[in-house]
Parts: sequence; C-alpha cells; structure tokens
Amino acid sequence: MDIPNKQGEIIEYSMYRVEKLKDRIFHIEDRINNPSSMYCIIGSEKVLWIDAANTHTDDEEELTRIAKTLAGGKEIIVAITHNHYDHVGGLGAFKDKTILFPLKDKDDQSETFDFQFIEDGYIIDLGDKQLKAVEVPGHTPGSMAYIDAQEELVITGDAIGSSYVWLFFMENVLEYYKKGIHHLYNEIKNFHEPLFMCGHRWQQYPSIGRDPLSPLNDPMTMQYLLDMIKLVDMIEAKTAMTRPFETLGKPDEHCVYSFYGSKAEIDSFVSLMK
Repeated sequence: MDIPNKQGEIIEYSMYRVEKLKDRIFHIEDRINNPSSMYCIIGSEKVLWIDAANTHTDDEEELTRIAKTLAGGKEIIVAITHNHYDHVGGLGAFKDKTILFPLKDKDDQSETFDFQFIEDGYIIDLGDKQLKAVEVPGHTPGSMAYIDAQEELVITGDAIGSSYVWLFFMENVLEYYKKGIHHLYNEIKNFHEPLFMCGHRWQQYPSIGRDPLSPLNDPMTMQYLLDMIKLVDMIEAKTAMTRPFETLGKPDEHCVYSFYGSKAEIDSFVSLMK
C-alpha cells in the first residue's frame, strides 16, 4: 500500500484519503459527505493514532492496512478525543490496540474495547515525542485535546471546533467551556506557529454543506482561539451577535453566536444568553 511521501501529497483509497501534513504526521479522513478527521503521529518508538472517524464496517480492513503501513511495524496507540459516533465509529479496525479514552466521556458502550481511561495531564510517550492530554469540556463532558509542545501540535477533535464549535447539552456548558478554552490557551500561548489539527478539517475551507456565513480558517491560527475566548465573554455579557439556523427540524431552538470579524463561532441547541 502506497503512502504520501511529500508534504501536502494526498493518496485516495476506496473509503479513506491520506495526506502528509509534515514529516511523520498524517491526516486521514473518510470519503463521505461529512468526513471526520483522524491523525497519525509517528514517534521513534511508538505511533499515535487519534480518533477513528465514522463506522464503515465493510472498509475496516482498509483502515487497518493504512494504519499498519504508516506505523511501519511500530506499536500503535489509539487516543480518542471525545465519545461521538463520528470519532469512535471505526474502532473495530483497532480492536487489538490499547485505546486511550477520556474518562468523563465513559458510557455503557465503553466496555467493548480495551479502553484505558485517561484524564487531564496524561502523558503519551512515543519515544522522541511526548503528547499531553488537555481537557476542554463543552462539546462533550470529556472532550480532550492532545498537545505536543516540542513540535507545537494541537490536536483538538471537536473541542474547539473546525471554524465553529457545537456546545451541546451539558448543564452550565458555557461555564465549563470557558474554563476549558482558557486551560487550552495557557498550555499553548507561547507556541509560535501551532499546527491545529481539528476534528473536521473540511469545515475550515469553502465546501458544500458548510454554513456559508461561518468564518474560513485556512489555516487555523492562534487568533481562532483568542476570538473564541472573546466570544464566550461576549455571550456572558449578552453582547454577541446571533442568528438562527435550522437543523434537525427545530429552527426556533438553535442559534449561532459570533461577532464582527471573528474567526470563531459557537453553535448551540439552546440559548446561551439567558
């Protein structure tokens, strides 16, 4: 199985496409209308595979072969950013691997695999690379980012979104999210050129299916996180811009929050400016 050799090169397979982001760092996504992002980080001793995208039972073997080819015989560790179907659906391709899973996202389905439950501050050692788990609750109670301070990698899943973040049904969700994004910022504020590796990279670019009013982030920079921090403050002060949108057939309950010139948005099913 061929793999990309040059930065920016993409190889497409039956269900998945693989892109080389930089040396020993790859982006993998499923080729569907709402692709979910996975990442492979190759260390000197072990390989970290982050997230498992959507369920494609007939293509599990292809995903397994891609992972094994990229790993080149090294042990693969799987880390999950959060417990949503489009990020854990392909775990069947990694059934023989240890899977690091956010403790606060644990549910009854979590006993299916060999999960090792982790919390904020957990260190993943790949040999010459170490990544730190950083909790950013809001999208889910246990949403986790993984940070490589040496290479300035920020792998976030959906914790801060990919141009916009969904905040769901947690009680006091804005309070938790505010603490989380400040926590994340404090971990990376001294990074010079962070590489943000988000959960749905297609949402950063003009593409069919995304809200045309949402900001584009090609590439995503620290300004996105700074704008997200400012936006939370504006929502708390009830000064954020809002617009309704329709999803799941309930337009009156949904709202987008933003401010002029912002690189970030927050979407919610319930009012955040009560």
